[in-house]
Amino acid sequence: MFGLEFPVRAGRCTRGVFMRLIPAPVDDYPFDHILVVDTEGLRAPELGMQKYDHDNELATFVIGIGDITIINIKGENTSEVQDVLQIAVIQFESKNDIWYFPDLWYGDPPMASTNPGYSKKVEDLRYAILTKAAKRSGHLNISETSQRIHDLWKGILSEDFVFYFRNTLEIKAYTIVDTKFQEFSSKLRTFMFNYYQNDIKGKLATCQETHELDLTCRKCIHEFRKLVLHELQMNKNELESYFDKSPQKDILVKWKNTTLIKLENFTETCLFNETKDIEKEERNVSIRFAWYYNYT
Repeated sequence: MFGLEFPVRAGRCTRGVFMRLIPAPVDDYPFDHILVVDTEGLRAPELGMQKYDHDNELATFVIGIGDITIINIKGENTSEVQDVLQIAVIQFESKNDIWYFPDLWYGDPPMASTNPGYSKKVEDLRYAILTKAAKRSGHLNISETSQRIHDLWKGILSEDFVFYFRNTLEIKAYTIVDTKFQEFSSKLRTFMFNYYQNDIKGKLATCQETHELDLTCRKCIHEFRKLVLHELQMNKNELESYFDKSPQKDILVKWKNTTLIKLENFTETCLFNETKDIEKEERNVSIRFAWYYNYT
């Protein structure tokens, strides 16, 4: 279309992004040059699960820096194209922005001849692109374009979390998972806090001597851990039941194990901190013992 020959190959590949600055074809456009950016392929199988964030980052980058985006869906899985566009957040005018092209060849290569209808369609599309670009206001110069590329890529790297999802449906599903985790972690935190305040502190405060205080403290820590782990298991069972019965279970399953492990790690961290609080409370009671014996 623009006479460029980027070093690409047929099919899906992972060569990244190519760009080239070319002169405007005629002098009556309100710009002197055009920056053409090309990214190759979608959902390259050799990338494994990384293909989602890889493609989503590239798509967001080229759409973000461009005034006009051309998406060739021939030979691509249209559902995968839609997934990428959902993450990149882009809308099209279905009546004006879709072009249908005939095949490049008449027959099968290498004996097939070139289809002149294809070349005519390419030329029409190029003219439409340049005309639409000419109607836009605020064309960027070289330094402004460079700054836009820098700012956009910096933004993509700082917001890379969203690119790990296949589409907006997965984002919504993960939001549900995260909400459930916050719900269960809050229940565990509240249980531990209330038990410490309403039970353990009272038991430590009623001790009459240091030996009794030491035994009570160790017993409280043991019982506290036992009760918290029991509460954790109940929450895990409830969370697993939610994963298994949810209408979105086919999507949620990918986060099931990691969420359960995350809940376990959260509980262990809280247990460690609460144990430190119990030991601190024991020391405070011990100090009161010392003060009492010294002044009575």
